[in-house]
Amino acid sequence: MVLRDEKERERLARLSKAIREKTTCRIYRNKLQSHKGEPEINDSDVYLGLSACNREEACGICSNWECLDRFEEHLTHDEQVEFKHCLISSDARTFKKYQIEVSKMIREREDALQRNIEKEIAEKKRQKEIEEQAKIEAQMQRVMSEHIDDFTKGELLEIMNGTEEGQRLVAERKARLDEEMRSAVQIGKNAINVEDGADGLTISDEADSEEILESQNVSTKGSGRLRVFIICFANLKGPEKMVGVQVQVTLFDKNGKVTECVKCYPNEADGGVKESGLLSFKSGVTLSSVPSDWEPGSFLVFKLFHHKVEPVQKLSLKCWSAVVKERIKPGRFRHSLFKKPFNINHLRNIIAGKFSFFGGFSSLYKSDKCDLKVSYEII
Repeated sequence: MVLRDEKERERLARLSKAIREKTTCRIYRNKLQSHKGEPEINDSDVYLGLSACNREEACGICSNWECLDRFEEHLTHDEQVEFKHCLISSDARTFKKYQIEVSKMIREREDALQRNIEKEIAEKKRQKEIEEQAKIEAQMQRVMSEHIDDFTKGELLEIMNGTEEGQRLVAERKARLDEEMRSAVQIGKNAINVEDGADGLTISDEADSEEILESQNVSTKGSGRLRVFIICFANLKGPEKMVGVQVQVTLFDKNGKVTECVKCYPNEADGGVKESGLLSFKSGVTLSSVPSDWEPGSFLVFKLFHHKVEPVQKLSLKCWSAVVKERIKPGRFRHSLFKKPFNINHLRNIIAGKFSFFGGFSSLYKSDKCDLKVSYEII
């Protein structure tokens, strides 16, 4: 560039000194702050938030990388050549005025460039926020549409008529949906480190079929609602072919009557991973009822559904698992999966102790591995 070569700078310096006794660099590059003991900054040396360099330099532009880089970045080649010609042909007064005008022009171009960059950054940030908001609204709409069938016809009629009962139902549903949305945000923060080889736990007396991963000795009596977090399904057959996956978590009383039912869908961020027989879920739901209020003999049933397209499109049960109230406590656990169909009457008799669990249902796999990994939390 015009003033970058050292030999050329030495030549220009000799010519400049022959014309003027003293020449300083006028490039605006310093922030508006003066250190202790230094003289205050003159207002005439300030432009668009920066003060002039004011270092003595015979070439008019000091070799400091900030000044020389600004000079070369914001002036065209012809403008730089013009500056060199003015340096070796103008008197001190004329050249100083010229320097100030050139420095202001550089500062204005630099400021305009900086503003454009900041504008682009702000626009990208705004677009990102719009996209994130759109995703959140789409997710909320999906959750709402998927839960609309949770209302009975009578409840929907109450909601449509705007009655007090309808408003109460909407408020309760909104509270549950808000909880599910907040839980989804926390999914990425829940580090799930599954440890093998722990103590046994099942819904029947055969304690070897189900392993506990982690347990806390916390009493659920008088506590809050139950949060069920579904970690994954292991050892499944053909999980890569499964689409529209969902888990139905149902609470039954001791007589086999449904008291609550919620649906759980895979976490879109890192759930739904299907490899080597593993279906990663990493999503959870919170039941509206309080476990301490459940009657003895109540039990939870997990049903894994997926959509089948052929021969006809339908929602098909893949497998299921169950656990009784007395076995539910905070911690992470592994439960056995069983083949369809699901027979509530037979399961109720098993829980009542009338039949052997494994005599009534077939394990999904001959190895009798624990295939469903879940965690429970009282909130």
